[in-house]
Amino acid sequence: NLPDNVVFLNRMLSSHDNKIEILYIDPYQLGISTASKDFMEKSRFKKGNPSLPSDNSIWDVSAEVLTITLDTMTDRWGTPDLIKIDVEGYEKTVLSGLSKKAKTICFEWHEEMIDDYIECLEKLKSLGYDKAGIIGHISNKEEAKLFTHHEEGDPYMTEPDDFYEIDDIMMELKRTSDLDRRVNYGMIFAI
Repeated sequence: NLPDNVVFLNRMLSSHDNKIEILYIDPYQLGISTASKDFMEKSRFKKGNPSLPSDNSIWDVSAEVLTITLDTMTDRWGTPDLIKIDVEGYEKTVLSGLSKKAKTICFEWHEEMIDDYIECLEKLKSLGYDKAGIIGHISNKEEAKLFTHHEEGDPYMTEPDDFYEIDDIMMELKRTSDLDRRVNYGMIFAI
């Protein structure tokens, strides 16, 4: 039984309400289910990296899921102190369903899809977010001075040590990411 203050929704966060989207599921690694075909083709789980073989995931199960936006959720249930988005490459679509500044937002990033995450930060900046911080597994940590390195990559509910101007974080991500390396990842927090 769920506590009275918990609402379970069998919905997928997306850019529009009440549409059917496909969720692709890897039955052997449930933590990397995604609605992003782009992620399935470009990610380390498809292409591999020095510690992960290529074609490591098989998204051969799918489900049709009704969508809901962040706007609808916050209008209906209020704005939480933290919105955590961990949707394996579908972050940009989820954030496109937000039209006003909320409180703290964090979302997962993988360096092989860095352009999507730059767009996410640009979207958040347009909504009034001005600071961001990154915590993650950073293989080139000596070079990535604005990031908080953590061996776990995206440790549960751990914020970065420091927050910087969003423009500075975007420049640091562009400068230090390598689309072909596919190793660095973590969480981006925006406030």
